[in-house]
Amino acid sequence: MHEPLICRNDDAGYVSCLEHQQSNGFVLNLVPAGSEQTPMLHAAWCTHLFYPLATYTHAVKRPKACSEDRETLERWAQAHGRTFVLCSSCGASRK
Repeated sequence: MHEPLICRNDDAGYVSCLEHQQSNGFVLNLVPAGSEQTPMLHAAWCTHLFYPLATYTHAVKRPKACSEDRETLERWAQAHGRTFVLCSSCGASRK
């Protein structure tokens, strides 16, 4: 299994990942430990993800797991005991 790129406090790495994968990649928005929120899976092109403003912090508030392959993120989430929902806008590209 390929490991996804995990971006924590690394906005430059996350933005670079999005720019590289924008046409066919995926991003799993992670949540802080103890949070009642559920992680959400997005297609990398989803408008809920990409905010190219220099002042916006992407990976500080919510760490991200990025991969070119949706199945990699699904297996990674399962292996780490994480559940997730699909974004209602992009549907994570409707598998």
